[in-house]
Amino acid sequence: MGLEHLLTLSTGEKIANPRRERADRARLAKAQRSLARKAKGDGADRAKARRGAGRVCLWSWCKTSTDSRSTTRSR
Repeated sequence: MGLEHLLTLSTGEKIANPRRERADRARLAKAQRSLARKAKGDGADRAKARRGAGRVCLWSWCKTSTDSRSTTRSR
C-alpha cells in the first residue's frame, strides 16, 4: 500500500518515493553495521552478515533500477 513512485514524467522517467528510499537506506546501513562489527575470519557469523548485507543491497538496487538514477542524460 502506498506510492511506488512519487511521479512519472512525460518521458516515462519515474521518480522514487523519498520515504521508501530512506527506509531502504536505513536497512542497508543496519546490515552493513552488523557486518562491520564481525571480525574478519569469524566464520559462519560473518558469512551470514555478509550475505545479509549483500541481499539488502541487491534488493534495494533491484527496486530502484527503474528509477531516474539508473537513466543517464547526455547534455
